[in-house]
Parts: sequence; structure tokens; C-alpha cells
Amino acid sequence: MTDTAMHGGSRAGTADFLGRTGELAALRRCYEGAAQGRPRLVVVEGPAGIGKTALVRHFVDGTARGGVLTAAGEANEAALPYGVLDQLLGRPVRTDPLTAGAALLEPLGELQGEHPVVLVVDDAH
Repeated sequence: MTDTAMHGGSRAGTADFLGRTGELAALRRCYEGAAQGRPRLVVVEGPAGIGKTALVRHFVDGTARGGVLTAAGEANEAALPYGVLDQLLGRPVRTDPLTAGAALLEPLGELQGEHPVVLVVDDAH
């Protein structure tokens, strides 16, 4: 996997994503690399309120042609075992770590067809 860090460069609330063409192009390049069989891990980071979530949503809505699984790292769920996995799968997972991982592999396999699967975890920290 390749780690790519994106640093936000414009203010939140701008509908036209001015100043984000470079970030969107980098996300699209990573997506196309994944489509060619080279999985990618992308970290979008920057100060709070600059539009990281909006950037990722814009990318997903405009680019992702395959399956998209989303979750949010909610602070009140931090103590829940497999809370993010529960969100990604849309159902509770209550088992050991190996079985939990296998529970995610099955839908990933089903979703990946001709296009890569995009997993988005907002506020992963």
C-alpha cells in the first residue's frame, strides 16, 4: 500500500472547491491506481473546519464508480468494540478480531467488480 497525505488548502463552505484541484487530482490518481490493482491508503489531514469531509464527499460523488463504504469515528463510540466496522457493514459485529476482519472481507469481495471499493472513515483519529 502507498500512504499519501493530503493537506487541505481552502476554506470550508466553498461550493466550487476553488484551490482544491490539486487535491482532487491526487485523489483521482490514487483511485485510478487502485483500479489498476495497486491498492491505496489516503490520509486527508489538516486543521478542523477547512473542508476535508466536503473534499472527500466531492471526490466520492464525482469519481467513485464502484462500491463505497463509509463510517465516522465518533468520540462517543470510541469504547465500542468494532464500532467503525459495525458502521461499514451496517450491522453489529460481536466476535474475535480474526472473525471481525473476515466479516469485512466478504462484502469487500462482493463490492469489487470492475471498479475499486472506496472505504471512507471520517475522523478516524
